[in-house]
Amino acid sequence: LLDNESAEKAYNFSMRESIRNGILARKKGGLLGGWCVYICSGVAGNKAPSVKELTLIIEATGARVITSLNDSDMLEPHCIMILTSDPSTEAQRNEFGVRKMERFG
Repeated sequence: LLDNESAEKAYNFSMRESIRNGILARKKGGLLGGWCVYICSGVAGNKAPSVKELTLIIEATGARVITSLNDSDMLEPHCIMILTSDPSTEAQRNEFGVRKMERFG
């Protein structure tokens, strides 16, 4: 795994450097440490992992999954990521709090 020179050359990366960067990121709380992620309805299980699997993936990055976009959950709105379908559906854009979050980018 650490000595795949053909892949490193083809994709222009260093496996050792990638692992070193991952270790440093975990020490700082993870790649998404300090972030919250809201999963819109219709995302999980529809050509995507199940809610349980998505939650495990998100938590592995250091982020926290939130189940609502109530004001109490949005203390740091600039640190909330919203997962939608691509493209997002009208129903997802109309979920409580999603339009409010659009103001933050």
